[in-house]
Amino acid sequence: MDIEFSSRWFKENIEPLLTHYKCTYRFYANGDFGSLDQVAFDSERISGEIDYWSSGRVSINLWDYEKEEMVLNLLVLEDEDVSNKINGLIKLKALLGI
Repeated sequence: MDIEFSSRWFKENIEPLLTHYKCTYRFYANGDFGSLDQVAFDSERISGEIDYWSSGRVSINLWDYEKEEMVLNLLVLEDEDVSNKINGLIKLKALLGI
């Protein structure tokens, strides 16, 4: 899987598959771990966020409104294997059914 960890990659590769979601993109130049490139996506059933930090950290959160629970809460640190980030995105796609 060829992945660039940024909102641009998400917009080109994932957003087109999210047919009933509203996607919002934000950028913060001075976040806790460097600049923050953030994607938020919402539907009637599910809400989620992906934070791409310039330090290399990635966090993925997914909330299921029907279950009223967090179904994915992942933080991958900058020094972890890139496969952890890829596996997080694969799990996200599976939970979203895309």
